[in-house]
Amino acid sequence: MNIEGLGEALVNQLVDTGLVKEIPDIYGLQAETLAGLERMGKKSAANLVGEIDRSRAASFERVIHALGIRFVGERTAQLLAEEFPDMDRLRSAPKEDLESVREVGPRVADAIRQFFDQPQNARLVDRLKEAGVNMKAGDKPRGTAGPFAGKTVVVTGTIEGLSRDEIKTLLRRQGARVTESISKKTDLLVCGKDGGSKVGKARTLGVRVMPAEEFLALTAPAGGCDGRTEGTDRRDRRRRGEPAGHRDGPAQDGYGVVSFATGPRDWTTSRGARPISW
Repeated sequence: MNIEGLGEALVNQLVDTGLVKEIPDIYGLQAETLAGLERMGKKSAANLVGEIDRSRAASFERVIHALGIRFVGERTAQLLAEEFPDMDRLRSAPKEDLESVREVGPRVADAIRQFFDQPQNARLVDRLKEAGVNMKAGDKPRGTAGPFAGKTVVVTGTIEGLSRDEIKTLLRRQGARVTESISKKTDLLVCGKDGGSKVGKARTLGVRVMPAEEFLALTAPAGGCDGRTEGTDRRDRRRRGEPAGHRDGPAQDGYGVVSFATGPRDWTTSRGARPISW
């Protein structure tokens, strides 16, 4: 969470004195108490309390990453924050909805689900929320208006020139929430060639079916739609022998200021999870 001044030595003091037993305890620290610790004067204590207070407003994606969910690095945390507008929706999302997020496969979706299903992790999130830590994504600069904004959309079939991930990216950029299965909560089914059984289910539930031609017209940029997205550009770069760009792998610890996996303490959130970095 990038709390400046909260280093390893101070963390050890806080734990040894019993002032901090769990990460949310950090947000209950008072300047008067901190000033009595070794190498902590009144000014340093006041500055640290100010830094702790400012960390409450960290971006939602940083909060997700700091939880220490296995396989969730900074990039994946960003994608999750774009898809799920608040922690309540993220923590309750079924595996199939998690897998619908770009770059989140079955292994990562399983790790996320396992994390939030652990009672101690649910308690951790609840306590952080009570402490005033930000649990919501900020306003999106794009996608706040338009035919897909705020809608739950399912994609079926193929659209020439676009991969399934590229279709989902276009929808998310315009504010849609993309899921894999159709239900009564689905607003729209984007249907390409060979739509399959989802088309019949959509009609049974009264979900509108949007043909590929209409989808392409609505997602076309001002200069016309050529079906190009970041994924298309990556493939072009590979063909030219250029680097295709970085995709983050398993998450690494924290933000370089304090990690609760350092020193004699090893605070982990659940079996198999990487240590929480706050």
